[in-house]
Amino acid sequence: MNMSDSLTPTFLAKGGRAQMDRCDYYPDHLVKTAAMVLTVQDALKERRCRLVTMESCTAGGIANAVSLVKGASRYLIGGYVVYDNEQKVGVGVDSEKIRRHTEVSHEVARNMSLVAYQRACRTHPCEQAVAVSTTGNIDDRAKVFMGFTSPWGDPKSVVVHLSKYGTRWGRQLEVIHAALDFVLTELLPA
Repeated sequence: MNMSDSLTPTFLAKGGRAQMDRCDYYPDHLVKTAAMVLTVQDALKERRCRLVTMESCTAGGIANAVSLVKGASRYLIGGYVVYDNEQKVGVGVDSEKIRRHTEVSHEVARNMSLVAYQRACRTHPCEQAVAVSTTGNIDDRAKVFMGFTSPWGDPKSVVVHLSKYGTRWGRQLEVIHAALDFVLTELLPA
């Protein structure tokens, strides 16, 4: 498959195609990811903020993707991998939201990004932070919820319906790309 066939509209609108030219030293399967990260880094720089993640189904994949590109420490505060519910609650996610809505929900995705954002603000008080979260099922239901929290508004969430085909890694990468695109959409609204 041609990499440009799977590029998201937001990524392309925010200058992503030009970023792909800067990624010729990456293996083919990482070119799109690296180009998206460069575009997100530019948006973070423009908004003067850094990213923090709280990831369940992507298991740290978003933070890992951002760290693959040189200069990541200027854009990435860090991340939390909270694969099971006890881990989520242990870092501050509301157990009542999980009980009432399940971990695969808009409410929990928003709460996860809010908790990551609040924790980043406590540890990095002089910096603007933005947070993205992922929670969902990339196997059976192939549905993932992503949350986003920033200083510019209330926490938001979106749902992504994944392809039911391909490998688990392929669907996980699909979520990582969708999350990077979600961050771009929130940082640089049209």
